[in-house]
Amino acid sequence: MSKNNQETTKTTGVLGVGVERIVSHEICERAVNYYGYKEQAGQAMEECGELITALHKYFYRSGNFEPMRLAEEIADVAIMCEQLNIILEKQGYGEMVEHAIIYKLQRLNGNIATDIISG
Repeated sequence: MSKNNQETTKTTGVLGVGVERIVSHEICERAVNYYGYKEQAGQAMEECGELITALHKYFYRSGNFEPMRLAEEIADVAIMCEQLNIILEKQGYGEMVEHAIIYKLQRLNGNIATDIISG
């Protein structure tokens, strides 16, 4: 790729922050616009299924399973989740995902704190 068209792959967290996050979001938005909502929802379901299979192989049949395969499936699902979030944003429900993530993280944090105290 030329320097002007270079799309960075450096990430922090699931889909990165800062410039990297913006580039990731733009690519995902282009995919949603190009392929359409239903096609990308179907693709998300397929990728989730592949992640389930990879998790099973990695954790329960680890003899000949490459960690890179699991990493690739996690990446695929993270990208599809970004696209699903874009679809919900376009339908006016974008804040719902953000609120749900905050709620779920707070609940997880509370569960961990409770387990530490009682444990």
